[in-house]
Amino acid sequence: MCYEFEREYWLLRAEAIRKEMQRHEERLKQNRPAPATPDVPEQDVDEPSPIPA
Repeated sequence: MCYEFEREYWLLRAEAIRKEMQRHEERLKQNRPAPATPDVPEQDVDEPSPIPA
């Protein structure tokens, strides 16, 4: 009988920890800053032309 109470306690505890971790992950996603954008637009890079042999 005592084992059943202990098992139920740990199941409830695991569920509470899982919910807390989900809330924490959601908070991290909300607080994530926007990706930095460069002030100068990227210039087109020409591919190198082959050198004649």
